[in-house]
Amino acid sequence: MYTEEQEKIARLLLKGQKTVEDLRDELDMPAADLLSGLKELIKLRVVEKQGNNYKLIDKITATASDDIEEHFKLHMIIEGSGPEKDAVEKQMNLMTQRLKADRIKITMFEKSEMLKTDVGYNQHIDIEFYVPEFQDAVKMVMNYGPTIVEVLEPRETEITAETMERALQELTASVHYYSEWIAKYEMAVQELTKKLKETAGVENVLFRDTTQKKSRS
Repeated sequence: MYTEEQEKIARLLLKGQKTVEDLRDELDMPAADLLSGLKELIKLRVVEKQGNNYKLIDKITATASDDIEEHFKLHMIIEGSGPEKDAVEKQMNLMTQRLKADRIKITMFEKSEMLKTDVGYNQHIDIEFYVPEFQDAVKMVMNYGPTIVEVLEPRETEITAETMERALQELTASVHYYSEWIAKYEMAVQELTKKLKETAGVENVLFRDTTQKKSRS
């Protein structure tokens, strides 16, 4: 499984290729940690360097890991949707790349055809795989946000307090990362609003809050 730093780098590179300076500015990560994370991702054949830019490798060269202990078997369905077909296709290709490069033992992998819906396009990945520890299963769910997840094996198990603690630590790290991202997003919106008011004399600039969804009662 990836380290927290490697996951942050990979998530950002999902948006497109970046220079070291771009990554450092957007991640607010110490240079030593950033360079170390990039070096390891290159070794794992997840990231490649082209000139001054780093990008996720387009061609999947990694296969299911045979050395993974078969303790927990999961079934997940991961969906991608959007108004533009090319964007959804790119999103799901990158998701496929990440899954096949991750430290899991894949036993079944199917990607559906692209479907046209009333609001755009939809595609899903159907995957079964093994992970060695319970916290690895939790981490996979957090990293990929499946719409469906099932534990296929074992049907019964005992989880120690230490194992639960490690899983909760993984969850805490993920929540902290997204909390930081949302805070930076809100600050950027406030700064942009301020600049627009100053330069254009705009009294009221409204932005739709994309971090919240309206709920129906």
